[in-house]
Amino acid sequence: RTLRVNAQMRKLSAGRTSLLWHLFIGLVLLIGGLLSVIASTVLPNILRKISLRRQLDGLSGNAASMSTRVNSALRTLIAMEQRRIDLLLKHTWVFSLASTEGLDEIAAAIEQLVKRMKLAHRLEDLRRRLEDGLTTAPPSITDGIEDKLQAAAALLQYFVLTPENVVAANGYMEAANAALESLGNTGVLAVQIAARFQELKVRQRLFPASYYSDLQAELPGMFEVLNQPFDDPANITPSMMFAIDFGVAALHLAFDYSGIRAGAPAIENGSSPGQSARERLQAHHEEFVTLLGTLSRGVLRDLRILVQEMRENIYERDVLEEIAARGKAEIVLEPQVARPYEPMVFSIRFKDARFNHAAAIQRLVCRWEFPNHLQEQEWKACHFFQGSERTRGDDDDGDNGVAVSVRVEARRPIARAVAAEDKASPAPLRSVLSTRVEIERSAGSSYSRAFAEGVRFLITFGVALAALFSGALQQVERLDFLPAIVAVLALGFGADTIKNLLTQTAKKAAI
Repeated sequence: RTLRVNAQMRKLSAGRTSLLWHLFIGLVLLIGGLLSVIASTVLPNILRKISLRRQLDGLSGNAASMSTRVNSALRTLIAMEQRRIDLLLKHTWVFSLASTEGLDEIAAAIEQLVKRMKLAHRLEDLRRRLEDGLTTAPPSITDGIEDKLQAAAALLQYFVLTPENVVAANGYMEAANAALESLGNTGVLAVQIAARFQELKVRQRLFPASYYSDLQAELPGMFEVLNQPFDDPANITPSMMFAIDFGVAALHLAFDYSGIRAGAPAIENGSSPGQSARERLQAHHEEFVTLLGTLSRGVLRDLRILVQEMRENIYERDVLEEIAARGKAEIVLEPQVARPYEPMVFSIRFKDARFNHAAAIQRLVCRWEFPNHLQEQEWKACHFFQGSERTRGDDDDGDNGVAVSVRVEARRPIARAVAAEDKASPAPLRSVLSTRVEIERSAGSSYSRAFAEGVRFLITFGVALAALFSGALQQVERLDFLPAIVAVLALGFGADTIKNLLTQTAKKAAI
């Protein structure tokens, strides 16, 4: 009896065939698991990154509309934070296992930026309302409002906007808003001005007339205010409020100046060799009289600063000379360690502590020069480094770090009355300081981090797939080839263990 037999020659042995088949099943499981990770982690991260980018772009247009009514330092901080978030978004790789943690950090930064910008826009609106009432409002009231708004702006300039800072800033702005609303109540304003005038009259009675007789001769119209019956609110009309309140504040400063001048020592001091404090003060007499006779709201602030300079015996030129002298001043950093994408504050610190809080600083302007041709103009400048700035060490001269310099100069030309002081001490009207900042870069490169993440991924993924491997083989044995492959692929895709192990790693690390 004859039987027909069909035989097929296999190129590989049974063992190799089994090995390749198992590898093929493992590859299908791997593809399913990767699709699961992409669907549960990568795609949500991509969508979240797009959403964060749209939020940031919307904030960019909002910040661009912010006017100069907002403090320059606050506007600089907002722009710097926007740029920092933008760079963090660009450098966030959504396929990285740590991208979720990075996107959480960016979302928190955007939330803080939104909060800061809302407060900045409220500050801008209050300043706009203040400008509308500057022409007729009493300077003492508007200066008080300006001080409150400045205090609120200072609280908003902290890098970390804490709830306490937000509450305090809102408190200052609420007080400023209440004062702005009171500008429409002329009866209350007249009572306040009359009370300040009465205080001025009391001071005049107790102040020696010989101290200010020369000022009275130079500005008779200013001192004539003292002879008017402005102690009665009924004699103060709305159109007179600005001039009367200005005169009261200016006369108080005139008495301050006269008292300081009378008490200034006539002996030589260390601030300016060859000159006494009285001579230095007298050199600014013409400037003081010129300001005193100018009916302008901004003049009062200049007068207060000048009087404080006389009281401290420290003027703009002294600060410039101190900066120009070697070893007397330096640039300081807060925090002291520079790291990529972390904001820093740059300021000038003097060896002589008297200069650190001198009033003369308010009459100077600083021009900071940072890498990549970035500039800022504040006594305290905000900046951050990307970590990619070119350092001098790249030229192999042995000096690492990026260069930061500041040029300090007078906000406006120094008065002609200081010519005698200039001859005694011909110092430059601008001074320059510079320093080098070393950026603490990460020890490992991006390749080392990618390798570490890859190893962690393979270990986690391998353990999870090994647990599913026996179930995948059973599916193959029960079904035909194509349905079996689909079942194995679905088995890898639906593995919750893989999703949980991979997506929760960054969260656990953060906690």
